[in-house]
Amino acid sequence: MANKSIGVVAILSNKRTLVSHTNFDEFKKKNRLYKYLLRYLLERVSDACRRRHLRRACGDGRVRIVFSRRGGMDYADFQQYMHYLKSLQENEGSLFPLHWDCIDIDAITAIDHSRSAGLQLADIAASAFFQAVEPNLYGGYEPRYAEELRPIVLTSRDGQWINFGVKPVPNLATMPLTPEQAAFFETWKKERRTPGP
Repeated sequence: MANKSIGVVAILSNKRTLVSHTNFDEFKKKNRLYKYLLRYLLERVSDACRRRHLRRACGDGRVRIVFSRRGGMDYADFQQYMHYLKSLQENEGSLFPLHWDCIDIDAITAIDHSRSAGLQLADIAASAFFQAVEPNLYGGYEPRYAEELRPIVLTSRDGQWINFGVKPVPNLATMPLTPEQAAFFETWKKERRTPGP
């Protein structure tokens, strides 16, 4: 997978920290956290697609957003949420804006997991990062799968993995971490010599 011409973004949420969040009651609503974290993902993906399109000038530069169909998720509602974010950004701005010229909100679709190799690759990436930060039954962590994906993890314009291709939520300064988790995130604070993919 690490040799494919693809990019990976991992949004890693420490849900235990939500209890003290000012919007905790909001996050308890159905799919609210999922949509909130998707915003982080799409900010990064739209930025990477825009940069790639500017470098290569192929296609129309828009990302095709395809979800793995999951029970209880209302995708029309998610499209409305995206329209809301777009109008909010246009009216108030954002510290890390989505690049709306790279997103066709009305083309967002959901298909069965088994029908898309891309969705299966996304699961591999999600599992690799999950195993790196979530202890197994014996209290151990397995960061090597995530490390194998390093060549295809997206970076910011200045070559940073952390807070771009590897995005902890909340930020690391406020997140309680085990020594193993802290060591894992520390390896992603390095700067890539050439930004990519």
